[in-house]
Amino acid sequence: MVYSRRVANEQETFADQLRRKGQEAEQTLRSINSLVASNVTAARTLRGMTQQQLGQRLEALTDRRWSKATISALERSADGIKVRQFDADDLVAIARVLDVPLIFLFKPSLPDFRPNERYAPHSVGDQAEPTADDWTAVDLARVLFGAGDATAPVGPGDAADLVADTFSELLGTLDAEATGRLVTDVTAQKLSRWREVLEELAEEVTRAMAERSERA
Repeated sequence: MVYSRRVANEQETFADQLRRKGQEAEQTLRSINSLVASNVTAARTLRGMTQQQLGQRLEALTDRRWSKATISALERSADGIKVRQFDADDLVAIARVLDVPLIFLFKPSLPDFRPNERYAPHSVGDQAEPTADDWTAVDLARVLFGAGDATAPVGPGDAADLVADTFSELLGTLDAEATGRLVTDVTAQKLSRWREVLEELAEEVTRAMAERSERA
């Protein structure tokens, strides 16, 4: 009996383990905004930044009031009780100040991944119970990256391909601009050195002509 159990465990895939743990775990439901709030705390902690420092830097960037109390309330909204509603300006400013990719703010709960945690793109009440219609972490990943499951069937123009093509084009543009700036900088440096050399030559010629005049 013990042997057959060991064999069964050895044959259990990682996906099976996640599924089993998810079935064993209590289901929870949270809004996307509360997920963002918890990731703001994670990023701020990662950067060794206080709530006051984060607020000050956001104020400098956005010209809006971000007090320590505002940041504290924002982060407390991760518990889902009184959730802050983020707009696009907020998200971009926060990601910029914390120096994290914007997508970091939407990542599912890590490192304690909870496969049975559900997400909803709307407000979630205190007593709300997850349903089959709510998003799983995989559903959220598909929204973020285009394909949360590489084995899932996809159609023409799949979002993952669209994202890959768009970012490839963007990175190519950024690389070209960086190369252009590099060429400009190098050219400016060379011109500066050439100017210094020409000025030195001009001084040498002037001195030589003066010395020749004196001898004559």
